[in-house]
Amino acid sequence: MGQINAAGGVLGRPLELVTEDDQGTNPGAIAAFNRLASRGDITAYMSPSRSTQVFAIDADVRRVGKIMMMSCQDPKLTHMGNSWLLRENVTTDGFATATINAGTKTLGKSKWAVVFTTDAFGQSYRDSLVAAIAAQGLKPVLVQGFVPQASDLTPVVLAVKQSGVDIVTIANSLGNRFCLFIRQLKELGATATFIGARLPKARLR
Repeated sequence: MGQINAAGGVLGRPLELVTEDDQGTNPGAIAAFNRLASRGDITAYMSPSRSTQVFAIDADVRRVGKIMMMSCQDPKLTHMGNSWLLRENVTTDGFATATINAGTKTLGKSKWAVVFTTDAFGQSYRDSLVAAIAAQGLKPVLVQGFVPQASDLTPVVLAVKQSGVDIVTIANSLGNRFCLFIRQLKELGATATFIGARLPKARLR
């Protein structure tokens, strides 16, 4: 934004970023969006990061009638008829197709385990992964969930190890759980290849 404004802005006018805290909840997202909308000087919006929050504010976005760019990934958001929502990110369907194609066609693996967090994102992404596996004429050997707050994934990793799968992927939006899962795969001697289309910001230490 600084570079754009330094070059004269957009149509000769500088850009300004106005933010509101959605508190990571659906009610918080509704309240934050309506605080911004009540200003009357907002040109366009960036969506909350969670798909459930965008579903929650859908009616208000339609009422306000201004563009909202969304980076969240539930594919249903694209098809619910809100012309003010514009997608700027790949859906979970796209990530899933890329992941399963790479594992099956490039790596030659066929015995899949799908591990997922039991929140809305994890379940939506799980469904996309299972559908992408089915599109290859396969069924996952293991579909295993865990609560997002889990601090030890030993039972999940042991289920993967004992299932006899040769490849595993995870449907999860939390970088720390992503890294914990990979670390425990190694620590517990699971030999299945890990593959994922979404790279977390957290680093594996």
